[in-house]
Amino acid sequence: MKQIWSVGCTVIILGTLLSACSSSGNQSKTDQASNGDGSNKQKEVTIRVVEYKNLEGYKDIAREFEKQNPGVKVEFSYVNSIDFDPTLKARYAAGDMPDIFNNWNVDVWKDFYEDLSDQPWVGDLYEGTKGFVTRDGKLLGMPYIIEGAGLVYNKELFEKAGITATPKTFTELKAVTQKLEDTGTQPFVNSYGEPLFQLGAHFFNNAIARVDNPVQFIEDLRNGKAHLVGNPLFEGMLDVLRFSVEHGNHKDLTTDGTTQANDLVNGKAAMALQGNWIQDSVNKSNPGLKMGIMPYPFMDDIKVNDKLNMQIYSLAVYNKSPNKEIAKKFLNFLVTSDIGKKTLVEGFHQVPAMKTIKPVEQFVGPINMDLLSYLEQGKVVPVAFWDYFPIATDIGHVLQKFVANKSNSTQTLEEIETLFKNWR
Repeated sequence: MKQIWSVGCTVIILGTLLSACSSSGNQSKTDQASNGDGSNKQKEVTIRVVEYKNLEGYKDIAREFEKQNPGVKVEFSYVNSIDFDPTLKARYAAGDMPDIFNNWNVDVWKDFYEDLSDQPWVGDLYEGTKGFVTRDGKLLGMPYIIEGAGLVYNKELFEKAGITATPKTFTELKAVTQKLEDTGTQPFVNSYGEPLFQLGAHFFNNAIARVDNPVQFIEDLRNGKAHLVGNPLFEGMLDVLRFSVEHGNHKDLTTDGTTQANDLVNGKAAMALQGNWIQDSVNKSNPGLKMGIMPYPFMDDIKVNDKLNMQIYSLAVYNKSPNKEIAKKFLNFLVTSDIGKKTLVEGFHQVPAMKTIKPVEQFVGPINMDLLSYLEQGKVVPVAFWDYFPIATDIGHVLQKFVANKSNSTQTLEEIETLFKNWR
C-alpha cells in the first residue's frame, strides 16, 4: 500500500513479545486510571486513537464529536506504518494502550480487540469486508476504508490505441500490449526493486489469493503437502512477470515507486502494478486524467482472473480500555454522522466500507470508482499476503532474481517453496 498497504511491521516475533507482557501488571495501571484519584466522580474522558493513516480530516470529526459529547476529548496520534507495531508493543508493556487503534494484523492482536458484532453500523458493511476482521465468529474491528490493488492503467492511452475493453485473460493482455506498442506507447512501467510490497506481497498475492483456500494452502506449503512447481496459477504468475519486464521500462530493478507513479500519471507508460492509492498522485500531478484499475490477468481463465485484490483498513477498540463504550460511540459517529460521511469521501478521497456512504467521482476519482464497481459486483478477492507476511520480503528477493534472469521458473518456484517449508 502506498505503500500504505505497506505496513512493514515486524510481525514474526510480535506474538512472542506480546505473550511475554503481563496483562495483570502494567496494564492494571491503565485500568485504574479512569478517575485518577480512585473516586467515582465524573472526570473528563480522553479517547486516544493511534493511526497509521495520517489523515487531517480526523480532527474535524473529533471536534464535532466533542461538541456533541461534553466532557469527552478525542486525541489522535499518527505513527508511520514501519513503527506502528513496535510502538504498540512498547505502549502495551508500559500499560499505556490507546483506546482505538488500527488492526491490520488481526491474528497477532486478536486477543486484545473488543467484539464489535453488536454495533449499529455492522449491517451497513459491504459483505466482502467483514472477513478481514472476523475471527471465531467475532467482528474484531470496524472496516471503514477500502483499497484495491491490480493493474492501474491510463484510460486515455488505451483509447488512443483503440482499446475498448480491459483485458480479462493473459491472451487479451498480450493483444492490448501489442496495440499500445503499435501506437508508440510503452505498455508497462515496473518498480521491482522494492521486494516487499511490489513483488513479495502484491505480485505473488495475484496467485496465492486465488487458490480455493489460501490459509490452508499456505499451511500445506509449509508442511510440504502443496507445491508451486507445476501449479498453473504460479506458473502463469511468472509468465506475466516476465512479460511485464519484456514490455516495460527495462529498468525494473532500479526504478523507484515515485518514478513509476510519475511515469504512469504523465503518460510515459500505460500500465503498472499499483493500487487505488495512486489516485492522490493523479490529483496532484494531472487532475482530470482518466485512470482506471483492473485485475492483473495472468491466466486464460476469466473466472480466476476477473477479481480485484481488496484490502480494508479498520479500527479496533482495546478490550481492556476503561473508555471502551465511548470509544465505540466515536467509531459509530465516524461512519454514521454527516461530518464523518462527508469527510471519508470529500476529505479522505477514499472508498468507504459502508454501503450507506456513497462516493462520487468528483471527490474520489475514477480509479476509486472502478474499485467501487468491482466491489458492488462482488468481483473482489481478499488479499492473502498478511497470511505469509513474515517471508514476503524473502519471496520478493527470489522474484527479483527471476526478473534479473538469474533463475528460471522452476528454480524460482522451488526456492519459494523452500521458504515456506523453512518458515517457523
